[in-house]
Amino acid sequence: MRRDAVEKALIQGARNPQSAQQTLQQFTWLAVASEQLEPDGVRPVTGATYARVTAPPVVPAQRRPAGPPSKLRSTVRWFKRTRIGQAVRRRLR
Repeated sequence: MRRDAVEKALIQGARNPQSAQQTLQQFTWLAVASEQLEPDGVRPVTGATYARVTAPPVVPAQRRPAGPPSKLRSTVRWFKRTRIGQAVRRRLR
């Protein structure tokens, strides 16, 4: 069996259990049969696969479009470069 295909089927089953009930049953039967028929060929159970399968889907972060710098931002930058702005920063530290 291809490992990536099995993991994909498990993830789809975890996301929508109603539509993948038969697939999950077949996977469970196969796992039990494999453990019973080939006990030396089965690796110990870890939580890594379970964590990957049940993890929420990754949604890429949406970036705001970069626009022109605002007037306030440019004013603050200018103020930070003045002697008064530097003195304020030193006192706040």
